[in-house]
Amino acid sequence: MKHNDEDEDEFDEDEDEDEFDEDEDELLSLNMNDIFEELMEENPDLEIKLHSKAIKSNPKDVDSYFSRGVIYFKSGENDLAIKDYSKAIELNPSYADAYYNRGLVYSEIGVNDLCYKR
Repeated sequence: MKHNDEDEDEFDEDEDEDEFDEDEDELLSLNMNDIFEELMEENPDLEIKLHSKAIKSNPKDVDSYFSRGVIYFKSGENDLAIKDYSKAIELNPSYADAYYNRGLVYSEIGVNDLCYKR
């Protein structure tokens, strides 16, 4: 069978275009994620609203309680952070990060005896 170099070049170009499209889609997606994260960091109130809306729509959304707790803690709203971490722990008693973060908040406010509370 005769080998045609032109056909191979054409095939390789198509393959390269497909790889480029996938890479471009991934870059666009990453850029959108970066933009979203930056927007959220600049506007914690908006992020709190988004997590609150998620919780309202699914009151068992452990990750939203945890994430909102992180934002509250970063904003200095320690009582609200403790409340959200505690809710995350109530919903998932094996959520180690929620215990850890709640302990950090207790330590921050000087209530060290509660740092190890279950």
